[in-house]
Parts: sequence; structure tokens; C-alpha cells
Amino acid sequence: AGFLIFNWPWGKVFLGDGGAYTTGHFLVWISALICWRNPDTSYAALSLLFFWPVADTFLAMWRRSRRSRKMMHPDYLHVHQFVMRAIQLRWKLPLAQANPATTLVLAPFFMTPVLSAVCLVSQASLAFMAWLLFAILFTASYQVGIKQVRRQGWRRSRKQADDFVQPTELAGVESNRMIKT
Repeated sequence: AGFLIFNWPWGKVFLGDGGAYTTGHFLVWISALICWRNPDTSYAALSLLFFWPVADTFLAMWRRSRRSRKMMHPDYLHVHQFVMRAIQLRWKLPLAQANPATTLVLAPFFMTPVLSAVCLVSQASLAFMAWLLFAILFTASYQVGIKQVRRQGWRRSRKQADDFVQPTELAGVESNRMIKT
């Protein structure tokens, strides 16, 4: 929430991978220490705080294993990127507007597990059931989204995709043809 206040909609603070991993590492250890000092606190409930990044990571691993790709191979089918691309194509928004719009669209989805963690902080069995429910909903909504995009035919031709690429996305790229859609 602190970064959202300063970063939304134009993103003035950038952590990068190192900053994000360090912040995540500290948050997980703080959660473990909270559970260790307060035996009534549920590990399952506090793990709901990290539901979104964990679920997206496992979805990426599952998706890559199904396609026989290396686990460290990058792709553009993470939930945020997938929704942002759908918003760009559906409403013809430039990247600078589609990214903040994606945050608004996804906010209820990534905030619901966090709020559930707060409500179920001392109820381990309910928190575990919430984890399972969110995992099912996360996977199902992703699958429905993929099918919806394919059914709507939101894919563009090479020429349309090249015209749609923002100039800032071309930094260091010799030609538009090198960009894969």
C-alpha cells in the first residue's frame, strides 16, 4: 500500500528484481517471526499475504512445464502482463495508461487474499481452505481469460503490432521486426 500511494499511476519508485526480492524476503521472515512469537497466529493465514506472487510463480512454472520450456525462460503470460496486454488491445490504450488501468482491474483480486489473511489470522483451518479456494479461482479465472482472448481474436497482425509498439519499448532494439508478439 505504501508503494501504491507513491507509485500509482505513474510509477516514480522502481525497486527492480533485487529490491523486490529483498522486500519479499524480509516480509516472509517478519511473518515467520510473528507466528513464532504468537502461537495463536496461523501460518496459513499469514501465507495468504503472499498468495498472489506465489500463485503467479506456480502458474508460470506449470505453464512452462506444459510447453517443455526451461523454468527460467521469460514469458509474457504472467497475470499482470496478460491483463495489461488485453486492456491495451481491447481499449487501444498506450502502455503508459494500460499499466495503471491493469492495477485497478487486478486490485480486488490481489487484495482479497490479503484481507482474508487479516480476518483469519488465528483460524488455521479456515485460512487453509481460503488458500485452496483462491488457488482454484486464480487458475480458473486465468484459463477463462486466455480462452476469452483467443475467442475474441485479439491477436494482431505483424504490421498492426509493429505500429502499436511504443517508442520507449524500442530502446536498444535495432528493428521493430525483432519484437515478438
